[in-house]
Amino acid sequence: MIKLRLPRPSSSNSNPSPTSPRLLLGAVLVASLLGACAGDDPAPASAGPTRVHLVAAIQDDVDAVLAAYGALDDRPDLTASPRLVTAMARLDATVQQLALAAQDLRAGDLGIGRVAAPFQLSMRAGQLAPELRAIKRAIRASELAPAAQAELLTAVARVQVAARSLDLSTGTYHASVNRVANDDALGEASDRNGPLFPGSQFYVLDEGHIDAVDAAFEDDQLGITIHDESIDPDVERDPRYTIMVAKSAAKIEIPDARFAFIGPIGSTAWILPENQLDAEAAGILWPGFSTEEIEPGVFVSDQVQIRFKQVVGPNGFSVFESPQDEATPPVVLVDSENGLPDTVTLPPSTHKHSNWAFESAGIYLVRVDVRGQLNVPGQPWVTSSSATLKFVVLP
Repeated sequence: MIKLRLPRPSSSNSNPSPTSPRLLLGAVLVASLLGACAGDDPAPASAGPTRVHLVAAIQDDVDAVLAAYGALDDRPDLTASPRLVTAMARLDATVQQLALAAQDLRAGDLGIGRVAAPFQLSMRAGQLAPELRAIKRAIRASELAPAAQAELLTAVARVQVAARSLDLSTGTYHASVNRVANDDALGEASDRNGPLFPGSQFYVLDEGHIDAVDAAFEDDQLGITIHDESIDPDVERDPRYTIMVAKSAAKIEIPDARFAFIGPIGSTAWILPENQLDAEAAGILWPGFSTEEIEPGVFVSDQVQIRFKQVVGPNGFSVFESPQDEATPPVVLVDSENGLPDTVTLPPSTHKHSNWAFESAGIYLVRVDVRGQLNVPGQPWVTSSSATLKFVVLP
């Protein structure tokens, strides 16, 4: 397979960290452009509640999650299948971590503990989402009677509602209490993936394995999240508050005319690569697509369509598959300069990587949705809400 080779990062500190002034500026511009350019809701603004009230709201939501989980865990039917037992064990581990973070929040003072605990709670709430979906699938695949399945699914839905409320309250805390970071806090922040600044609801991803479009089908609806596998356990992130970064180490020179859809031979582009080893060597993002949260047989012909509907940015954006040899051209899946929408079609339960190309540095807002034709009488189409993927491409 022929790949566009990425240069190895130099030993100098030329690549900005996620908390560098350039990226902070870019993220601020992203936040300001969300409503005007892409139609997403901005991050919640401070409405004036005190820190005490915000923490109390988080604690109430934690209590609701734990109560809903306790009611689910008391159900005797949870041993109906080995698959269900395994799924519940994963959920139990995450809930235990959530309970520990809640203890830290209650014991915290006005220092960094108050920042770290809500962030941990938000992360655990995000981790609950795929685990709860896995439990739903295990319930539906079990040999339990329909009435017993319905009761279990209702109990799971109560945990889901409580987890979503917790995610919202922690986000409100971040946006209201930690709107401005001081220089000392920025200096202590991680250089690899993390909040835009301590306590920020915006999360920066600039290295590691992610699925930039993670499609799921639940309760007869399709949805899109960003699946972050750069941490263990992995977590689902809300595209509205996630900033993906193409660092300077992603720059390449266009090698030959086969890549003219990106730019002229010898011109510069930024590639988040299809190949994992290339991404790891350069220390950059390795973004993919996932339909692993969709069961086979749900959609006609076992096909799910990821549609790229709009790109707002300084230059062209494309997604393509690497050529197999020196003579064949790459397979171009998406090209913003050749008319949109473009569609990437995948089967359910699939994980796929391609090259994501940006022709200039700057901010790109990439609007996507997911749709499929249900495999039921009448075969109606179901389409997700649109999500806007936010990329900052560093010079």
